[in-house]
Amino acid sequence: MNAEIAFVVAMDRVRSSPQPMERKAAMSSELTEAIGACPAYLAAKEVGQVITLDSGDGAALVFFGDPLSAMHAALEVQRAVNYPGCHSPLRVGVHTGPVIRRTDVAGKPNVDGHGIDMAFRAMAVADGSAVVVTEAYAAILVAFEEWAARLNEPEDHLVKHDRVSVCRVLDAAQEPKAGDGLRVSIVYKRHAQPDGALLAKLEARLRAGGFRVFVDRHMSIGVEWAHEIERQLRASDAVIALLSDRAGDSEMMLYELQTACDERDKSGKPAILPVRVGSDAPLGGEIGRLVSRYHYFHWSRSGDDERLWSEIDAALRKPPDPPASLVAPIEQPGGAVPLDSPYYIERSTDAQFAEAIARRDSIVLLKGARQMGKTSLLARGLNAGRARGWQIVLTDFQTFSSSQLETDERLYRSLMHAFRTQLKLDVDLEWNDWLGANTNLEHFIQTRVLPQVDGHLIWAMDEADRLFSRPYAGDFFGLVRSWHNRRPLEPQGSWQRMTMAISYATEAHLFITDLNQSPFNVGTRLGLTDFSVDQVRALNDLYGKALRTEEEVRQFFDLLNGQPYLTRRALDELVRDGHSLAQVIELADHDEGIFGDHLRRIMVALSNDSTLATAVLTLLGGKSIESEPFYRLRAGGVIRGDSVATATFRCRIYETYLRRHLS
Repeated sequence: MNAEIAFVVAMDRVRSSPQPMERKAAMSSELTEAIGACPAYLAAKEVGQVITLDSGDGAALVFFGDPLSAMHAALEVQRAVNYPGCHSPLRVGVHTGPVIRRTDVAGKPNVDGHGIDMAFRAMAVADGSAVVVTEAYAAILVAFEEWAARLNEPEDHLVKHDRVSVCRVLDAAQEPKAGDGLRVSIVYKRHAQPDGALLAKLEARLRAGGFRVFVDRHMSIGVEWAHEIERQLRASDAVIALLSDRAGDSEMMLYELQTACDERDKSGKPAILPVRVGSDAPLGGEIGRLVSRYHYFHWSRSGDDERLWSEIDAALRKPPDPPASLVAPIEQPGGAVPLDSPYYIERSTDAQFAEAIARRDSIVLLKGARQMGKTSLLARGLNAGRARGWQIVLTDFQTFSSSQLETDERLYRSLMHAFRTQLKLDVDLEWNDWLGANTNLEHFIQTRVLPQVDGHLIWAMDEADRLFSRPYAGDFFGLVRSWHNRRPLEPQGSWQRMTMAISYATEAHLFITDLNQSPFNVGTRLGLTDFSVDQVRALNDLYGKALRTEEEVRQFFDLLNGQPYLTRRALDELVRDGHSLAQVIELADHDEGIFGDHLRRIMVALSNDSTLATAVLTLLGGKSIESEPFYRLRAGGVIRGDSVATATFRCRIYETYLRRHLS
């Protein structure tokens, strides 16, 4: 065996030993992503001049050839992994010396010798704030003007009974840059590629450019984690969203982007910078609709790195104006199921809703917990109305900004504008202050809208819960109730020609106490439920029998209890990524499992509401909860049951996940 001179980068985490097993696994994954995206490492790997070694809590990179590859890699990886406030920063040591190549017991390349031993001793001196190099490697750096200026004075340390002389290297990214003072948050889909690799590259470039970067991947899950995410997003000057096809079903990304967009609507920042990863088609689903008004950047392969960075850098210094909306009909698990989707499962409420629409009922109520399929069912009812030649007006209150909902006048003016636009009416939006808000809206619909509509009109109101807590909710829903009451009083009146279909989740009686003023105890009331085992079986057939046996169907149903979104999400994972049911079950309630994004979103919601968090803890303790948090948790899709006495968690993974993080 011949000895060779190598340039060795040794690295591991500070204070990694006390970390939980799941956190260690996440940190290991982060380091692997950072190394895999490191330009210096990739360049050496392409010409066979680097060996990668796993050291348990860290890694070692053994470079041959170019002596500066080790220094570039050390800084690039440390920048990608460390972040302000990190509990376990990456410490890095670099040395040059002789090594002998060998093959380990697993048949992989390895090395022995003084070169690698001293690199780890230099690393032991480091604290994560700077890369530490031995005196031998520093002697190489001083030959280069750029690096000589960054070396601190040598320090002597005792490591394992040996005295080691080392220097700390000033990272150029720590010097003042044009980007200093600008805060940038990056949101992305965890454990998706190439998202993770692109994240590491962008994070390194942003830090090198002097920007202050926030990514939530380093933080431990918990209440403070949830608050810190929102605080960072709202304090950001810009939010970069990495939007691969797999990111389209990320509930956590949807929450983060909703938070950022809400803050932008209020204060004018952060700038929203969507980066379409892979495909150049705009993303579909809820996330796609949310960011469709913003300029899309595009990245498809590593050759796009410099162009993307140039565009992002320019946008950060002068955010682009939002262009026209972009719409892409890409189906993803989550959100409304497209009308032509082969994966839509009909339930008994589908037929009941269709019958109510065909009868031209005055009010049709669709009630169901979050992610139960209300919007998908509403869309099919409206499509049936269109097939009959009826006119449709769709109001999705989730899309209304806070300013539009601030007062009844602003809301009603927005509704009047929607009626005129969607029905293509040539009418003035007349408003008389002395009449009052309710009278203005009623007068507009009765005298301006209905006379110009041929046949029947369906007014669909989705996510009506957003109005429940508003001070004018009683007045608005009282007005809707009055139109229902006018039908029998005016048999030939215009109100006979309008059906109002309202979808909602929260118990209306918690906010509307006067039953005589509520439309939620009249008309046709339909309640959506989770999938039955037969419906899961039918969906499994559509996925080509991803669950191969009846026993697997039973285990699958026992895990998710027919929750529609989770059911489709899991079947999609089984088919697309080739996971086994055993793998899905093993990590189902873990932060790093396929439902981790969904579960963290629930944790955020509970962290922001101490009443609901307390109720969940009470339920976990086997005790009964109060009626108000029961109804709110049921509406939010966390629990199920007909009453407080029968309250239980909606599915098993919710209970085990929340027990781990809240108990």
